[in-house]
Amino acid sequence: MNFRQLECFRQTLATGTVTGAAKAMGISQPSASVLVANLERELGFALFRRVNGRLSATPEAQYLWRDVERTLESVELTTQRARQIRDQQFGNLVVATYPDIAVDFLPRIVSSFRADRPDLQVRILARRSQMMQGLLPTQLYDLAIVEWPIELVSVEVEEFVFPCVCGLPEGHALADRPSIGPADLDGEPFVSLLPEHMVYPQTESVFAAHGASWNIAIETQTMESVSSFIRHGAGVGLLDPFTAQRYSRDGIAVRRFDAAISYRIAMVFPRDRLRSAILSSFADTLRAAFDSVKRTGSSQMLS
Repeated sequence: MNFRQLECFRQTLATGTVTGAAKAMGISQPSASVLVANLERELGFALFRRVNGRLSATPEAQYLWRDVERTLESVELTTQRARQIRDQQFGNLVVATYPDIAVDFLPRIVSSFRADRPDLQVRILARRSQMMQGLLPTQLYDLAIVEWPIELVSVEVEEFVFPCVCGLPEGHALADRPSIGPADLDGEPFVSLLPEHMVYPQTESVFAAHGASWNIAIETQTMESVSSFIRHGAGVGLLDPFTAQRYSRDGIAVRRFDAAISYRIAMVFPRDRLRSAILSSFADTLRAAFDSVKRTGSSQMLS
């Protein structure tokens, strides 16, 4: 038995004629007759008898039709699912990420990506950097976004570098300047990340190079926390462009920072695992979003 034979059987039952079945299937009447005849030969019993010039289903056909209906529905559902997979309308993505980028940036990107993919399921695993170190070797994710490049043989790493910007409380005396340098922040109360964060040694180095006093008032763990302290007037600080964009019009004056301090993140993929088409498309979407932040972030914040 094949799909076309079963479909012709169903349409003949529904229309009461082979001609009606042929029309429904878009084939000729002789072709439909051959399909029914071949199916009867393979089954070993008649499916239809002509009664008063019209085809009537035999009792054996009545016994069979419910199973045929279930089979055809299953094939149709499989065909529909295959189209959805082909068109990247269906699938699952597990994205592990550090928490700060999961607050606003990643929800915005994922929501946009899912807008025409309603059957795509996405799971976000937000983990602190220390926990991420333990998660990455497990490969219980499709893609991870980490705050710094990871050197593990079990993963593939794609790095992205962004310039940090200066965040000031609204109304700060330096807020009228288009850019801020280390000398401008000499002695200013400063909200810093912890010493183990990649930004800390860079900041320490540029302040020393400019002969400026780096007056650390508060040390905290995340960029999100740094931004909160700045918004509450505790001091000035350096922010990554993702956090800065989120709060540039909500309590923080964001200005370019004249000294080069890099904020590095990476996309991480399990090594030696084939990537689905939908994962590749999502990775391309992230790359474009990262590139947009790098190219236009500063101008948008300062406009």
